[in-house]
Amino acid sequence: MVTRIGLTGLSTVFFLPALMAPAEDVEGLLAEGVEHFEEASAVWDLDGFREAAALFEKACDEDAASYWAHYWLGTARFHILLHRAEDRRQPLTKTERRQLVEEVRMPLERAVALNDGDCEAHAMLSTLAGMEIAAKPLSAVWLGPQVMKHKARALENGRTNPRTYYLLGMSYYHGPGILGGAGKALEFLLQAEELFDQESRKQRGPLEPRWGYNHCLTFIARVCRDEADFERAETYFRKALALNPNDRTAREGLNALLVGANNSE
Repeated sequence: MVTRIGLTGLSTVFFLPALMAPAEDVEGLLAEGVEHFEEASAVWDLDGFREAAALFEKACDEDAASYWAHYWLGTARFHILLHRAEDRRQPLTKTERRQLVEEVRMPLERAVALNDGDCEAHAMLSTLAGMEIAAKPLSAVWLGPQVMKHKARALENGRTNPRTYYLLGMSYYHGPGILGGAGKALEFLLQAEELFDQESRKQRGPLEPRWGYNHCLTFIARVCRDEADFERAETYFRKALALNPNDRTAREGLNALLVGANNSE
């Protein structure tokens, strides 16, 4: 017996795989993007962060309801902003900074809309607002409440998450002294160090974030250096390099510290 399949049936047959394809594409795009991101993070490579962000952006286009796509896009763009903000050879203009900040904020706000328990996205949003206040102190009037709101949500859901404490430590450091300052920043960063060590001993899911450990150690060193605790700064620069010998920021920080010590003798 021959079964006839009409045009409607054929359309359904060919349409069903098309419906399934985007989910598979999103998973592949996210996996590839995470790989690019981790490679870029290891050597602090701007182009690598941009490549990762482009893949995550495609994943968002494929599935606008994907929490992981928006989380990772916001995270990649956050690192692009950090990289550009620290580049003294090509300082950001005010227009470029505003554009980058907005590009970071949009996917992170979408991530918390999809998953309000995302402590890391809340922490990045808090840090982002703190960085804006540092660049424009008068903005504390309207951004200060944003810092505190996202900080509270991050801590509410991220008591055991190392990136929560690392990011909020950065937020305290970059923000005005009235919001914490270096002492509070160091308290959070040291707590992050302990949680990173615990996390490193656990198994990891395919899209589960594991970034930030060596950068946290480097940031602790920078805070100690700025507070004139040079011996502790050296210890933490060396810790960061022991964890990741390719950490260029830690290498440059340690070399500058050693040169300064030699010149002062």
